[in-house]
Amino acid sequence: EIVSKLHDQDPKACQAALNCLTELAPALEKETLITLFEPVKNKLNDNDWGVRQAALTCLALLAPVLAKETLATLVEPVKNKLHDNDWGVRQVALNCLVTIAPVLEKGTLATLAERLKINLNNPNTRLVALDDFVTIAPVFDKETLTTLIDPVINNLNNQDSEVREKALTCLAAIAPALEKETLAILVESVKNKLHDPYRNVCQAALICLPVMAPGLEKEMLATVVESVTNKFNVQEWIIRYTALYCLATIAPVLEKETLTTLVESVKNKLHDEHEGVRQAALKCFAAIVPLLDKETLTTLVGSVKTNLNNQETNLHQAALNCLATIA
Repeated sequence: EIVSKLHDQDPKACQAALNCLTELAPALEKETLITLFEPVKNKLNDNDWGVRQAALTCLALLAPVLAKETLATLVEPVKNKLHDNDWGVRQVALNCLVTIAPVLEKGTLATLAERLKINLNNPNTRLVALDDFVTIAPVFDKETLTTLIDPVINNLNNQDSEVREKALTCLAAIAPALEKETLAILVESVKNKLHDPYRNVCQAALICLPVMAPGLEKEMLATVVESVTNKFNVQEWIIRYTALYCLATIAPVLEKETLTTLVESVKNKLHDEHEGVRQAALKCFAAIVPLLDKETLTTLVGSVKTNLNNQETNLHQAALNCLATIA
């Protein structure tokens, strides 16, 4: 019944049928979804832009259950929609290609990267493009990722805090694949976002820095650590909490001398007014304890034991875990 409406001469009826199939797709059997592929794909060349857009949205939902050979037949028709007259269709085509990215050829990936670059610089599409970039980053090679860094960095200074936050999430997604020289250039931009007036942006920077840390030189790491520990005493507890987790993640790549200088700052957070921060401090200590000498460890035991008397189960457990690493 619904599928027959795809052949309706009224574009509104056809679009409604596609929207209905998109809603129903998660509840349908795999075999049923496969039979829908061809009739939905045929609507990509419909004269009505709303129908084309609805078809692309539907195909993006069908894609995960389709065989690679079937998906391969979808690449060219969807790629052609990147040049559609309607910008909304172009955007949905990009989203659809992101979904099928693992089966794309190198040339198609290059086209996709170019389209992403354009969208990252477009005020109307940059938010969606940043989300797309995070999704598709794993299938890009190092050279392609490098060409996309500048458009992402440019968004770190956007007036919209959500754009700045998503740009940091993007950098965190691609950092492990980047060269040390590139990371050294990027880290300063990320570090500056620790001073962003919006909490979510600062938090995103604290999550991004540990991903970059393994590729940084000793001197650069020292400046990162200093910037992170400066966040231990800010007013918002969630930033103090995230900063402690950030340090815990960075700890394995730090030198013993650096870790020793951090002990006092982390120890002070064991008495923080917020139990979430105290728990993060205990987890931070659990991460750095194996790297400290015995003399330093003995100064910690008393402060950690204090948290054993806490009624909060997670805090009590974190204290036990921390003491276990000290023992």
